[in-house]
Amino acid sequence: MHRIALLDDDFVFLKKLSKYFIKYNNIIVDLYVDPYTLIEKLDKYDAVFIDYHMPLMNAFEFFEITKNLHYLKIVITNYDQMVFDSLKYDIFYFVRKKNLDTDFPISMKKLLSELKKKNNNKLIINSYNNIISIYYSDIRYIETDKNYIIIHALKDYKIRCTFKKILLMINNGNCLVISYGVIVNIEYVVHIDFKNMLVIMSDGLILSLSKKYKQDVRNKYREYRLLWVF
Repeated sequence: MHRIALLDDDFVFLKKLSKYFIKYNNIIVDLYVDPYTLIEKLDKYDAVFIDYHMPLMNAFEFFEITKNLHYLKIVITNYDQMVFDSLKYDIFYFVRKKNLDTDFPISMKKLLSELKKKNNNKLIINSYNNIISIYYSDIRYIETDKNYIIIHALKDYKIRCTFKKILLMINNGNCLVISYGVIVNIEYVVHIDFKNMLVIMSDGLILSLSKKYKQDVRNKYREYRLLWVF
C-alpha cells in the first residue's frame, strides 16, 4: 500500500484530482490545502502531487523546506516554461492541469513502477493500524526498550514490536546486529574497536559490541570497507 498526498489551495480541484485515483486499489490519497500541515506529516508519504502556484508558498519553496525528506515530487502546473527552472529539485514528473486526462495516467504508470523499486529500499512496519515506512539509508540504529523498539532515523520512532520480529522485517545487508537488541546501519559507523568491543557512530555515539556477534560484524565490516576501496 502506498500513501500519496495531494496539495493545492483549490479544494475543488483537489476533489477532482482525487477521483482519478479511485481505480488504484493500492493507493491511499490524502488532500491538503495548507502546505505547512503537510510538511508536518510528510514523512509518511511516498509521493506528493503539488500545485506549483499557491499563495503561501510555491512548489519550489516547498521542496526547499523539505529537501532532507525522501518522497517523489509530481508538480501540477499550467506553466510550461517552469520546467527548466525545476532541474535542481529532482522532480519526478509534471502534470499539466489543462491536460489532466492525458498526463495523469502516464504519471501514475511511471510512479507505480518507481514506488515498486523504492519499496525494496524501505523498512515497512504496521503499527496500530498505521503503516510506517522508513528508508534504510535514513536509519542510524535500532534499539529495544522493554516491549518496544526505537528506530533512530531522521526522527525517532517508538513502535511496539519484539526484537525477533524486527529482525524478520529487515531486508538490508547494511543493518548489523552488534548485540541482542541493537542493530546499526553500517553506513553510519565510523570505527569499530574490536579490542575494546565498541562501535563508534558518526554522531559520536558509542555502542557496545557483543562477543556473540563479533565475528559476523568483523566480516561484514571488512566487506563494506573493501567495497569503498574499490
